[in-house]
Amino acid sequence: MEFETALRSRVSRDGVIANSAAQAFAVAADCFVEAGAIPKELAEDVARAFERREASGSTSMGAGMLIPHIFVEGVLGTHLAVIRVPEGVQMPTVDGLPARLLFCILASEADRPAYLHVLGTIARVARDRDWRRHLDRADQAERVLEILSVGEKALRP
Repeated sequence: MEFETALRSRVSRDGVIANSAAQAFAVAADCFVEAGAIPKELAEDVARAFERREASGSTSMGAGMLIPHIFVEGVLGTHLAVIRVPEGVQMPTVDGLPARLLFCILASEADRPAYLHVLGTIARVARDRDWRRHLDRADQAERVLEILSVGEKALRP
């Protein structure tokens, strides 16, 4: 399985202005609605689920990167929303830096293998010093998605 094939949809949003985690996760939920992953009436519930996930333990990778991930029953496949918040949003992070790059993963429990593959790929690429630098310097969320795909192949054992 490869990163790109593990995802049913991938969406990105650049230049997000968010004064809170709730606002950032509302943007992610809207992305999932746009991608057809969830119906509009579930957007608020999904945003709150991401908030609860972060409240239960930060998914921070440091350097302004977070990987919030949730299961939602009824979702088909694994979906990723890459949210760029250039000014950052205050959330608990391992290094105290504001979150500037959020990799929001949404899946159902039934799609756990693809979900774990996507989560693992993002974590592996973000933990690698050189690839982290590429992610940090990416000026567009769509470019971040490309870096993840290339980074996965480059870091493959």
